[in-house]
Amino acid sequence: ITDQATTTANITPAALILSGITADNKVYNADVDATVVTGAAVYSGLLASDVVSVTVTGSFDSKNVGTVKMVTLVSSYTGLDTGNYYITDQSVTTADITPKSLIVSGIIANDKVFDGNAFATLDVSDAVYSGLVNGDDLELAISGEFVDSNVGIDKEVSLVSSYSGGDVNNYSITSQENTVATILPSSNENSEENGEVVIRPPFAPILKDGTVPQPGSEILNLSTISTDVPLIGTPVSVYEDAAATNLTSSESASTGQEQGIPRDISVTTEVDDQDFLKVRNFGEVEIVADELFEYQLPGDTFIHSNEDALIDVDAKLTDGSPLPEWISFDQQEMKFVAKPPLGFRSITVLVAAQDKNGHSVETSIKINVIDLLKGVNFETASAKLHPDSNARLDVAVDYLKKNSATKVMVAGHTDDRGDATLNLNLSQKRARAVLEYFISKGVSPTQVTAKGFGKSDPVADNSTKQGRLVNRRVELRLQK
Repeated sequence: ITDQATTTANITPAALILSGITADNKVYNADVDATVVTGAAVYSGLLASDVVSVTVTGSFDSKNVGTVKMVTLVSSYTGLDTGNYYITDQSVTTADITPKSLIVSGIIANDKVFDGNAFATLDVSDAVYSGLVNGDDLELAISGEFVDSNVGIDKEVSLVSSYSGGDVNNYSITSQENTVATILPSSNENSEENGEVVIRPPFAPILKDGTVPQPGSEILNLSTISTDVPLIGTPVSVYEDAAATNLTSSESASTGQEQGIPRDISVTTEVDDQDFLKVRNFGEVEIVADELFEYQLPGDTFIHSNEDALIDVDAKLTDGSPLPEWISFDQQEMKFVAKPPLGFRSITVLVAAQDKNGHSVETSIKINVIDLLKGVNFETASAKLHPDSNARLDVAVDYLKKNSATKVMVAGHTDDRGDATLNLNLSQKRARAVLEYFISKGVSPTQVTAKGFGKSDPVADNSTKQGRLVNRRVELRLQK
């Protein structure tokens, strides 16, 4: 018998159905690419010993934010047994695209001359849109309003923002809520009021009506002086020690001159006490961190009915706690001596006087510490931070991150050499470079603003090389 050794037949591909492929949710990034996950894929019909692998790419139906968005899948297969199966692909899945965080900062308000209203004009030319994808359609509309219409330096300006554009819904936007600007006094060239306190040039106090008396003019009454507004200018003796209308010859207004930064006005007023007759009311003084500061209270701070009375004077914080270790008060000389550590802070000191009969009066003085950020340097004629500045800036970063409620302004300054407009622009760019460094290190953009002052706020004599060096600075100012 001769056997039939062979014959033929067909082996058709087995059915294999692919399922269980998912796509990750993602934050908006302006493209449609999806990250596909195949780790939990189900190969229905695949024999246990066979080898079939899948590679899948996915694309969202659009780039825009949305939930349960359609993701189209494109699959390809490898493996020794791929040809043994008729494979039904999984063609779609779903995933979410969530809004991208966008932080708006760098908006500044322009200084203006007193005009009786609180409207502020804004400059958005250097606005920073942290997180905005290049090429996206987003437009900002913004308005600003000073906290009030009165004259003042570094007054808070509240910002109200709205957004439009084709991509506005793809972002979760954190708006800049405020900035600062100055309302300058209006001219008062025709003042002919008669009084007894003569203003010496070149600088003068701000009046409550928003004007500044011209050099040589007079104030009718000390009550017209706005004690809430810092003086503008360099240290000068502003007043004669002469009497104002209805006040005694011992009454005068004076400026703090320590460290070359005048920021206070003090006015002597009557008190309701049978022994103490008058007490001097102080405003604010601004001092520099890591620099020695000395301030002696005027001898007529407390005026007693008995010129020979023994008066005990002491100083403490308004909550009754002792002065911080960086400031001391000499009771005999009524003199403050301070050297604040690096950083920025604000304290209000209560100064109290008491006679042997137990009668007492008190006054207060607010001390604002600014940080000149010594050691922060820039490339010559540039806003590029020098690498050796990082360590100094990181001290401020650490403080701001630990004190998230603290708000500061980065203020940029130059000396008086060169074009004023170029200096102003350079000071603004340098202030913004520091602001952007802070944000890059994790400081909240809501804590910090930046503004350039150019040559307008010197703290030293620009006629000397050392003075110009001091004036070329970036400082931090604590905001209210």
